[in-house]
Amino acid sequence: MEQGDIWLLERPDTKPRPCLVLTRTDALRWMASITIAPLTTTVREIATEVRMGRDDGVPVDSVATFDNVRTVGRGSLTRRLGRMSPGRWHEVCAAMRAAIDC
Repeated sequence: MEQGDIWLLERPDTKPRPCLVLTRTDALRWMASITIAPLTTTVREIATEVRMGRDDGVPVDSVATFDNVRTVGRGSLTRRLGRMSPGRWHEVCAAMRAAIDC
């Protein structure tokens, strides 16, 4: 597991959904909980979204939503689906800044 990976998040209280791993790679081996941005097919075209698609391992055009960032137990991430295309991390940083208004 690495920062920028897309994993399937499976929890008993919600339907399975893809998510983008935000926790930095160097910390992941020590962490029991991982910070993620869930993906959704509901696209609102706002600054707190980052588009994801087939190039990222997501079969349906989606967005990572940074208004819904959360921390989940590592065991909730059950299967690696893909990885965010290289050179796009600046989009994540911009969406996160917009989400926390800094």
